[in-house]
Amino acid sequence: MVINKISVLKNKYNSCFYMVFLIFALTTVYLLDNFVFGPIIGGFIGNYLLVFLIWAFLALATYFFPSVSTVGRLRHRELIYLLALICAVISILVTALQGFVVGFGKSPYDRSLIGIVINFLTLGVVLVATELTRSWIINRYFRNRLLVGIPVVALFYTVIAIPFSQLANIKTIKQAVEFFGSTFLPGFMESFLTTYLAALGGPMPAIIYQVIPVIAERISPILPNSPWVMTALFGTIAPVLGMILVYEIYQYESRQARRTTAQEGGMLGWFTTAVASVLLIWFALGVFSIFPRVVITGSMVPVINIGDVVIIKEISPEEVELGDIILFPMGNTQVVHRVIEIKEQGNQKVFITKGDANCVPDADPVLPANVMGEVIFIIPKAGWVALLLKGD
Repeated sequence: MVINKISVLKNKYNSCFYMVFLIFALTTVYLLDNFVFGPIIGGFIGNYLLVFLIWAFLALATYFFPSVSTVGRLRHRELIYLLALICAVISILVTALQGFVVGFGKSPYDRSLIGIVINFLTLGVVLVATELTRSWIINRYFRNRLLVGIPVVALFYTVIAIPFSQLANIKTIKQAVEFFGSTFLPGFMESFLTTYLAALGGPMPAIIYQVIPVIAERISPILPNSPWVMTALFGTIAPVLGMILVYEIYQYESRQARRTTAQEGGMLGWFTTAVASVLLIWFALGVFSIFPRVVITGSMVPVINIGDVVIIKEISPEEVELGDIILFPMGNTQVVHRVIEIKEQGNQKVFITKGDANCVPDADPVLPANVMGEVIFIIPKAGWVALLLKGD
């Protein structure tokens, strides 16, 4: 009995030691890389050699940690590797699609033979060390708590992958929104999928998913030349599609689809939230011809409720049809009401509007020049998010 208690205490001590060591080591590497190696030492030694050595040490140390078992079953290991490869291909294809949509620009990376070798060696050891530690943490400490572990681990690795200089340059709300959309959210979703792959199959599928797009990016002479809103959209779509693919196929093949709906909804719910967040970010500043508005009255209940966010698409008066919900000015504010009649007044077409919850039509017809757009999408109860992002 005493021996068993001592064994339990020893295991708890070892677990705490390994976790503290990894968190401390990863945080130390981040601080050295951002405040010492590059900024102070610089050159080949600071930017490449020291980075290579410290990450190599971390990879080697983690390799000799006690082995851990993965969530995924051994007989499904080849399937998990294949799914990781498919996710990598999806990432490359989405990046190519992004380029065709917004245009390509010249790659900023050094594509000389020496440059490619140095970059691949440095990035390779960083990638291997990152995925070894990620896999060990998620499978050692969160094996039976993936709904908590995956977002927590994904968030930690997202943060330590962001250069501090990028955070230091955020001065305004607009810059914060752009950073969140173009850097943080895509990085978090990619880290989320990587963590899930590591939980299923260990470091190898996570490495497969990460390394192939990196190789394609570094050897390509051209890359998408995107505004941040398109980077936010495409950068989030790829890992979301990958996550749904991996989750659904693995659940089916491993016959775990009978798990509770709360577990399934919890996992996929992260990605529904992420897509909605990207849409809010994309539209929040009124880019292109699409923008959001927060509904502050109940005149369109039950279709649109107070606190909902409506996505407005700019249209010409000629495009307005009977039954459309349009945005137009009314006094000192802007409202969204439904078009219940279109008629001629003088030499122009005007629109008679009415709130669905109102008993009578609006007092004045809407002139063509006052049509600001049409409601094309409604995000229920997301008004507080839109107000935060729209704030000056």
